[in-house]
Amino acid sequence: MCHIHLRKMNHIVKNNLVRGVNVKNFQLQDVCVPCQKGKQTKKSHPLKKVNTVNMPLERLHMDLFGPVKHKSVHGEVFCLVVTDDYSRFSWVDFMVHKSETPEILKNLITLLENLYNLKVRRIRSDNGTEFKNRVMDEFCTAKGILHEYSSRYTPQQNGVAERKNRTLIETARTMLVESQLPVRFWTEAVASACYTLNRVLTVKRHGKTCFELLHKKTPDLEYLEPFGAPCTMIEPDGKFGAKAIEGYFLGYATPNLRVWNLTTKRIEEWGEVRVQRYSNPPKPSGDPWMFDYDGLFDSFNLPTFDDDNAIAQMLSESENATGSLLARPIIVDSQASSSVNNLVSNEEYVDANDGEALRPVQGTSEATDPVSAPIIQEENASSSTTHQLQNDIGNLNINNLRLNVEIPPVSETRIHNIHPQQNIIGDVLSGVRTRNQIRNNENAGLYAEIRESGQQNDWSFACYVSQEEPRSWKEALKDDSWVEAMQEEL
Repeated sequence: MCHIHLRKMNHIVKNNLVRGVNVKNFQLQDVCVPCQKGKQTKKSHPLKKVNTVNMPLERLHMDLFGPVKHKSVHGEVFCLVVTDDYSRFSWVDFMVHKSETPEILKNLITLLENLYNLKVRRIRSDNGTEFKNRVMDEFCTAKGILHEYSSRYTPQQNGVAERKNRTLIETARTMLVESQLPVRFWTEAVASACYTLNRVLTVKRHGKTCFELLHKKTPDLEYLEPFGAPCTMIEPDGKFGAKAIEGYFLGYATPNLRVWNLTTKRIEEWGEVRVQRYSNPPKPSGDPWMFDYDGLFDSFNLPTFDDDNAIAQMLSESENATGSLLARPIIVDSQASSSVNNLVSNEEYVDANDGEALRPVQGTSEATDPVSAPIIQEENASSSTTHQLQNDIGNLNINNLRLNVEIPPVSETRIHNIHPQQNIIGDVLSGVRTRNQIRNNENAGLYAEIRESGQQNDWSFACYVSQEEPRSWKEALKDDSWVEAMQEEL
């Protein structure tokens, strides 16, 4: 049967959908190897919910991207990114050849252990020859470092480094586009992006910045300057000569600043630099390839992940953890029909590499005004209208997490302005009345009608006699009547 699924084979036989099959129950003693060769697919990579790293430098994630399409000012085409698992603080270095990676890592690990008086216990990388070689094995053995390798065709196991690469590249691309500098300054843009992101990104598990987790103090952002902005450097030239020369700001080399000297055409480090923060960068001049930012960053060949299964798994887990949704009342006028107000969709996205699940918090508005008497009389019509509005809102697909969502050409409004006449509650020809007028004129008759009809539950009567309408679901939870109404509605 062309190796269809075993469940499908038993289904068509047991239900007599085919003839001529003598076997009534198909069973397999083991895995069908031809099926695995022809149809085996990857399972979704499990999320790490508990982080076992409790101190900085306990585990370092590293990865190398390149070669890039165009060489940098100094001829580099590769970039090494090292990220601390605990603080997510990152370091970058650039090289001309892959073979320089082991020596750079040896110097970096020795420097970090000396600066922070900590010991690197584990490092994680892929199976590239720049990491898996005799020099690195001897160094890790001498230092007592456990070298962890990700499996083949599974970049998710080294997801911290892969995601950091993408963040740095996207930030550097944005900085280059805004500064309008040539693509050969991509190394300076990546280094400046790494320096700044270490001081502005926060680790949600600790609620602190990467810099504070590693250096035990809050970062100071007062001296940060816009990348690629025009600047001047103090250089006295005789008694009547110019006191400053021009350049472009490229980044930081504590305690100095890195600039492009327009006079010498070189990247230099200066201490006295005045950056023109509010001046527009000059119009670039040169061949078109010098400003082909998309072609440059596309040549990095970063791995792409299919996150559909992971997103579905995270959504199902978060929905089970979130539980029931709370309903918020809608104010309905006597002449106007039901409307939908304050549709809340507050979602927080957490990187899967951080080891924390995604938590969406959702709320929809569905209720009626507790002081409007005609609503009780026309409860069925109101509920049908609200149900129709909910169906319309559900078509908007507001919880789609993909970045390439197509926006419909015709905008869909959440509030319907034109309603069928049979759904209008009350007299269509009567004038508009405020809620205060309704309370003063009809409250007495409303309460008597509720008691006589006997059709409303105790929770409904309690909501109608409430003195103050809650402004949020937190206030509503303090009232037992509102809690019972929410449970009944759910």
